[in-house]
Amino acid sequence: QVSGYMGKRMVVEYDNYFFPAFKGPGLFNSGPRSNFNPGMNTVSCLNLDYTAKNRLNYFVTIQYLRTGIAYKTRSTSLGGGSGTNTGGLVYPYPNESTADAPNGFSAPSTSRYGGDFSKPAILSSVNFGGGIKLFKQGCLAPIGSYIKLELLVFLETVKYDNENFYITNYDSYSGYAGTETKVTEGSGMYRYKNFALVFTKGKQRVIADKIVLDYGLRFALTPGAISSFLELSDRRGMSVDFRDASTFRLFREQLVNFHIGIGFLAF
Repeated sequence: QVSGYMGKRMVVEYDNYFFPAFKGPGLFNSGPRSNFNPGMNTVSCLNLDYTAKNRLNYFVTIQYLRTGIAYKTRSTSLGGGSGTNTGGLVYPYPNESTADAPNGFSAPSTSRYGGDFSKPAILSSVNFGGGIKLFKQGCLAPIGSYIKLELLVFLETVKYDNENFYITNYDSYSGYAGTETKVTEGSGMYRYKNFALVFTKGKQRVIADKIVLDYGLRFALTPGAISSFLELSDRRGMSVDFRDASTFRLFREQLVNFHIGIGFLAF
């Protein structure tokens, strides 16, 4: 018997992955605190499946996702005396000498975001991947239940508002906080690379000998989240800070997803 459906081996398919984001935020909105920003995770995918054997498909995929990263909200001590940033919205900021700081105060090593918290930083990613799809015993690809193993590479871009950050100046002798100075924090855009290991359990049907319906449940692990968690520090630059934020957002976004797709038997 010839592999494939009625001799056709190639399936071109559009998929969407989706799942509630209990700790978001979404693309267009963010709550007042970064630890609770419910939204929806979605990923658009274009897949090419090739039936190599009766139960085995090889596939490649290109994906696009766009979502939000909430600006941080937590408190910190500026160090020295009683100086404390009561705004509690802190990011790494390069140390400056007392001579360079305004008003004779020395600059702290943190800054706070003072912009619009309802508009999150934007994370977009173009993903490339490939792997195998193995159909259940007794099934003939591309029909029936299957498991899919995949390696996925992320090319990420993070854009954020870098014009609305503030440092609190404090007296290096007394430790008392002084005025705030508005600063530009980082470049406003960073690019990163990451990867995930993906497992999918799904089912496919062929309708009218042409249309392929695909649905199931997908799990992905982003190992970079582990190393980012172990290396967390407030004394690094903004590029590393947003790299970690992007990795954690992708970890949550990729961890569990429903998927549904529709395609056609090409040839």
